[in-house]
Amino acid sequence: MNVMKRVFLMLLLLALVMGACSNGTTDSDGGEVEPVRSVYMAGSYEDATGEHACYWKDDGKAVPFRVPSYAQSSIAYAIAVVGGKVYAAGNYNYGSSHSITCYWIDDQMAIPLINDYAADKSMVMDMAVIEGKVYTAGYYILGMKTYACYWIESEKATLIDLPIEAIGNSFANAITVIGGKVHVAGEYNTATSSFAFHYEEGEDEAVPIGGDHTSAQAMAVSGTKIYAAGYNDDGAGNAACYWELGGTQKPLTVSGTIVESYAYGIAVEDGIIYTTGHYDTGSKIISCYWKGSAPAVALKVPAGTEETYANAIAVSDGTIYTAGYYYDGLNSYGCYWVNNGEPKLLSVPKGTELSDATSIVVVWE
Repeated sequence: MNVMKRVFLMLLLLALVMGACSNGTTDSDGGEVEPVRSVYMAGSYEDATGEHACYWKDDGKAVPFRVPSYAQSSIAYAIAVVGGKVYAAGNYNYGSSHSITCYWIDDQMAIPLINDYAADKSMVMDMAVIEGKVYTAGYYILGMKTYACYWIESEKATLIDLPIEAIGNSFANAITVIGGKVHVAGEYNTATSSFAFHYEEGEDEAVPIGGDHTSAQAMAVSGTKIYAAGYNDDGAGNAACYWELGGTQKPLTVSGTIVESYAYGIAVEDGIIYTTGHYDTGSKIISCYWKGSAPAVALKVPAGTEETYANAIAVSDGTIYTAGYYYDGLNSYGCYWVNNGEPKLLSVPKGTELSDATSIVVVWE
């Protein structure tokens, strides 16, 4: 091999190695761009024309989702960001009693979900996006009864098989997909009580994951472990808790005397369980988060706040992000918190009276 050819091959090999070691993207000038952490939230804002489903990125303006012209209101309850696309799931409403479950992809028109054709209303509470496929969970109302179900893309709703004693209402509040199988958590009612449940696709029926008077509101996955957050009635009122499926119920505590507490969101990072929700002191409702088994950390709000609610939580490199709203007796203000910092108010159009952030994700992009 001649010298020139050997030099060329060495330079080519060096270029390939350097390219393989680069983790960032490049800008228009060929320079490397480091990924940045972005916070996305879904929810709604309400003005004189109605309620509008939307999402926010970081501290930017609300981006409304598209709905049919006849829709009178809409709200987004869940969000996912995958491959640079924003996905959300929620509902739009028209008339006095029509509620249509749907999902959105970026600025596309709402994609309706199909229910039992006799259903009067339906609600979607959570979503997951796996390899570009959209999974959603919720319930539909038929007559005077609600039925827990899930949807894959826009296929007709799949009813969740429940124990024979589940003769009352049922609700699917959370969904994830593990190893190609759908997992759902929620609540079903019997003649005398309510039970948090977990359902795995392919199994005969859902199984209770706590004792009676329990409800599962959210799920998180870490490796092969599945966690659910919610609350149980401990005899003195509802008390926030979480479960590791197949394990025991873990109470979430609050320092001081309270009336009741609830957990509505859960996340896991490096084996630590993070949950969020609120507690009621009897005079105020206070949003909070829990880290592991430590007592609740109250989230900061402006003076004069009467009530505040945290709906969802995300954790990235130990930084805790929670989303919700606070209410001052006149208006509600959608916001998010980073750790226990001051609430970051979400931007909404002029004239907005109410806003709420119902879900949150953190991505590197």
